[in-house]
Amino acid sequence: MARKISLALKRGASCVGCDIAVVNLSQKLFDLLEIADIVFSPTLLDVKYDDLKKIPDKSITIGLYHGAVRNSDNEEFARIMRDKCQVLIAYGACAHMGGIRDWLMCQTGRGSFRPFTRRHFRPTIQSVFFLRQNGLTIGGIS
Repeated sequence: MARKISLALKRGASCVGCDIAVVNLSQKLFDLLEIADIVFSPTLLDVKYDDLKKIPDKSITIGLYHGAVRNSDNEEFARIMRDKCQVLIAYGACAHMGGIRDWLMCQTGRGSFRPFTRRHFRPTIQSVFFLRQNGLTIGGIS
């Protein structure tokens, strides 16, 4: 049997839809386990963030990161995933465009929504630039 790949999944600021999609793989998840060892996934495994920090650099074959980079914790773990993974793939609407979380930028003090315009995506675009400037992938293989 060929050597299994190692796989890590990490979430940034997200709507959790990608986590649900992974869990909804149900029976197909067992097919994945035939070719991959999931070494880090807070959604599927009882792991702590320190466990990810202890993994040697570049020892994870593929990392999947979903969610936007909105705060220092998201930034720290995006960088850690980049260090630990040979290939890092950012996926999902939140990683690509900020997703539902960026709607927070549209709320007024009263909780109502202002008219939605492209300028509301500015923090997300800044997140995209941050990721690109730091060698992280946007919606594809690094």
